[in-house]
Amino acid sequence: MEHSESVQCQSRLKLGNLLGTWVNVNARGDFITRFTLNLDGEVLKLTILSTSGEYEQTQLLLDVHPVANPGSELATGFYHYQQPSGLTVAANEKNGVLVLQSYREMDNPLNPYQQKGTGHSRQTEKLLSREFYYRQTSLPADEQVSLTGFSPANEDNAGESTTGANIQAQEDFQALPGCWHNTHRHSSWMQAFSIEKTSSGWVLEVFGDCNGVTWPRMSLTPYSFDQQEMGFIAYCELDSISGLFCAYSNKGLMVVTVFFAVNNTGPEQLTDKTFCREFYVHQARPGAADS
Repeated sequence: MEHSESVQCQSRLKLGNLLGTWVNVNARGDFITRFTLNLDGEVLKLTILSTSGEYEQTQLLLDVHPVANPGSELATGFYHYQQPSGLTVAANEKNGVLVLQSYREMDNPLNPYQQKGTGHSRQTEKLLSREFYYRQTSLPADEQVSLTGFSPANEDNAGESTTGANIQAQEDFQALPGCWHNTHRHSSWMQAFSIEKTSSGWVLEVFGDCNGVTWPRMSLTPYSFDQQEMGFIAYCELDSISGLFCAYSNKGLMVVTVFFAVNNTGPEQLTDKTFCREFYVHQARPGAADS
């Protein structure tokens, strides 16, 4: 597969800086250790080649949507979203480094004390991984890693517990609710958002226009990152536009990437896909200090 800047997909974005094989910089990563991005006709495909921990045999092929900054023809990210559950990935590339967020559900056996008298033997955990990748140069066939789920970097540690293998879901997510404000005061994107836990589930409310759209309140799914960090996914589909909100926390900041898909009504019926990525800090709701 050539990395030509002239290669384009259905959305007419240049994909040269995305195509190829990407390798996790962390030999003991949480989830995906290697994946490829290539074109199948006009569809961009992500193939998971190997994973860590108990996922070592997983190989998965996903259709992903390339995205670019508004006004640019160079794709610098992509996403895959599956409703109502399943693996969601969101990625952005800069200066040769690709940051990939994966949101997934994992079934784990309950411990023996939890099983007694409950009639249930498994529970579902919602996990978030955020990892960094570099693009691998082409290697001769005899140097390629066998697609068994192990890479040479982590094979020596196969018997050890890998990072993230024992992450426990945070059922309360106490740091998530409240109002989050954009650190960029003059941003033309999402100014702020609030998260609320209701009797029927988690709710996301967006304040201010986000990509020129006034978004309604939407349901939110929280995910665990590690013992301190967390994130969420929210998805909303309107008449001609959809938005996928992917977020993770990092030392007090909430990093939110919003992927937009706008269905044009012109003769070519193309779908424009763009994204924005900004930073938010947690603040008390107005008047909370007085209550």
